[in-house]
Amino acid sequence: KPLSAVVLTTGKDVKVFQKSMRSALEHLVDVDNFYVVTPDKGELEKHFGGSFGDRVKFVDEKVFPFRVANVSEVMIQSVKERGVYPIDGNSALERTVYLKLGWFLQQLLKLYAGTVLGLDDYLLLDSDLIWFRNIRFLNRTLADGTKSYNYASSGQWNPNYRATLQKIGGVPAYDWPEKQVFRSGIVHHMVIVKSVMKALMEQSENVHGGLPFWKVMLNESAQELGCRAPRPQVCGAGSTLSEYELYFNFAISKFPDTVNFRPLLWANGPLPGYVFHPDLKKKLLHADRHKDVWLFYRNPWQMEAFERQIEGDKLSGYHYIGYHSYAKRRYYELVERKWIVCLAVPKLCVLTGNDLVPFTADYQELCKGVPDPVNTTCSWNGFD
Repeated sequence: KPLSAVVLTTGKDVKVFQKSMRSALEHLVDVDNFYVVTPDKGELEKHFGGSFGDRVKFVDEKVFPFRVANVSEVMIQSVKERGVYPIDGNSALERTVYLKLGWFLQQLLKLYAGTVLGLDDYLLLDSDLIWFRNIRFLNRTLADGTKSYNYASSGQWNPNYRATLQKIGGVPAYDWPEKQVFRSGIVHHMVIVKSVMKALMEQSENVHGGLPFWKVMLNESAQELGCRAPRPQVCGAGSTLSEYELYFNFAISKFPDTVNFRPLLWANGPLPGYVFHPDLKKKLLHADRHKDVWLFYRNPWQMEAFERQIEGDKLSGYHYIGYHSYAKRRYYELVERKWIVCLAVPKLCVLTGNDLVPFTADYQELCKGVPDPVNTTCSWNGFD
């Protein structure tokens, strides 16, 4: 049975969202229907006029049982009841909550999408991803009928996320058996297995005395924001919750057979309008993290520059890129940096045609004999 996909977006993101959806429709080969959850359902339906076909269905976020007002009320009240952080009507924590209301709300929408929309297993997708190669998510069917899926992972480490997920899910943060290897689930997409999500919700509610799962998420996120209480400084720069990390940690801890690691070549950023332009004088040829190798084009040339960068990234061999609106450079967040070379250099590419070939070899084996320096510039050959 094909997967459904859930995407969240707003009317202000239409240019990148349109490219993201068209690439997903083309390349996510075992996904059938796409449910686009948005506060701007009428506006988006009018704008796209059915141009995506009948596989894309727009959903008003009002069908969900919580609103922005619920987020602020629950989070601030939780901190008040604990009575340690100095809530005064204009504290740093309160200002942070109001600033990030939409960010916390969208995480609730993502994890409740299966329940509210009546879905089985489903794929979560950020709306600023552009896919360049065919991707399959189904790995195999387990003996009990549960599906095992392919998951990418990253090297993102966020102590505030890890602290919160342990309190919400009622399980310790996963202790990776491989020495000096850490895997994060923050890769901007993830398959949610219905039975695993149900178990996460039930365990969380049991641990927290029957409190609804969404309130547990907000309560623990708010408490982590005030982790320095009674000092007024906010923890985690305001980011204390990751729906991806929460589900990922619970799944690999309690239902490891549902998770099959499958590396993909991907990167975060930059936002539309930036174009890779290596500084030959400074010998800055690596796209990762450097600011000096990215040129920004303002309107009316911004989207033209974006198209050029998309074409370059496609030729570079990426599976997908997250063109985040906050990113002014590119970050590779792969578990093993050698993957940058392994999957970009044609002679070591593990792709056949446009489909990913399943493989079990570890990073070192795939990268054996690959010389330094670690960069992707060789894959730009032929792109003028």
